[in-house]
Amino acid sequence: MTVRSLALQSIQYCTSPAAVERAAASVVAAAETLRRERPAVSQLSWRIGDCSPEPVLHAAAVARLRAQVGAAGVRLEHRVFGTNHGPSRGHNLLWEEFGAADALFLMAPDLVLAPDSLLELLRLLDDPAVAGVEARQIPPLHPPRLGSYDAPASWIGGACSMLRGSAFSAVGGYDADTFFLYHNDVDLSWRLRDAGWTLRASAHAVVFHDKRPDRDGRFALGPAARQAATLGWLSCLHVWGRADAVATLRARIEAAASGTRDRSADADAAADAAADAAADAAADRAALADFDARLAAGALRALRRSAVIDAGLREHPLGGLS
Repeated sequence: MTVRSLALQSIQYCTSPAAVERAAASVVAAAETLRRERPAVSQLSWRIGDCSPEPVLHAAAVARLRAQVGAAGVRLEHRVFGTNHGPSRGHNLLWEEFGAADALFLMAPDLVLAPDSLLELLRLLDDPAVAGVEARQIPPLHPPRLGSYDAPASWIGGACSMLRGSAFSAVGGYDADTFFLYHNDVDLSWRLRDAGWTLRASAHAVVFHDKRPDRDGRFALGPAARQAATLGWLSCLHVWGRADAVATLRARIEAAASGTRDRSADADAAADAAADAAADAAADRAALADFDARLAAGALRALRRSAVIDAGLREHPLGGLS
């Protein structure tokens, strides 16, 4: 595939301006590498959609950013939405407003690209059967994949993946009506695979995702994020016709105790663990109530069962609900 246009898209929500500056410096380096190695890529753009209550970047900062990336041949497009559309609708709106490109790189706003990352992703996208390629995140934010890197993948994450523009358009982009935030990328991946495309995870396209672990070394979600993640997974299982998995997850949520005993000799650690478990259980119950309300209102996409997805479900960290 000869890529002549590449659009990077980032959706911000209260992103640190310092993180945007780091991201911009890495975009410049990656763009310079790409132009040197793939001169056919003559149109590079970075589209930023800000969903924050107050803009992350004001006019002067946007002007500086535009000049910084423009020096590397990257056109900056910046939109303040004025409302929290979430990444699903936000990415769709940017794609519609600024037009399709041969390739689309979905880029978390706090991502730092290795200089050759875009180049490595494009190399795998050269395969006409491939619709999308995920970069390798450092640190890894989800459990290891069952298959090796560069092998076909069941799904790719939305924080650092490059998609064939025509494939993204063909499936209608993200399902923003069903997925506000979490697991929108899994659903998009499965719709691409169900349409006959292949997905890959690159071993050599490396990015740094600026996330901080908790005291136990885990990338734990806060209550709001936990609720959104559980709602997203329930919705994903539902629209792909896995009533059995939805029932299993429902039973676990309903049976979860409001607090979990910890036999640790450290009373403070036990209290903290119990508080964390209670917060998780409350968030999961809220997600289940939201899911049931959306289900009753007919707000979820029509069910579709796919043998391709049933097989690939085993490759998702939550697939077995273990």
